[in-house]
Amino acid sequence: MPELDLATARQIITAVRDWAEETPLWFEGASRVSAARMGLPLIGSKGGVTVTDGDGRVLGAVGIAGKTGEQDEALAIHAIEITGLVAAAR
Repeated sequence: MPELDLATARQIITAVRDWAEETPLWFEGASRVSAARMGLPLIGSKGGVTVTDGDGRVLGAVGIAGKTGEQDEALAIHAIEITGLVAAAR
């Protein structure tokens, strides 16, 4: 699998967030299909933060939910940073 650089990951995340904001009815329909097929809705919100190493390589992501989007994102960033990794929020 090819590596995904941080700049590309940010572009993808931003494009999907923008698309979700511009087409809420599509995401609502996709969420209903997801809930019907897998028992879990598709939810787009802040709180997801990309995790990278010191060289900028994308390692994964952390998602937090339960408070406001801004609070969820801040908690995710804090959790990543206390491990010594790098948080790459939007």
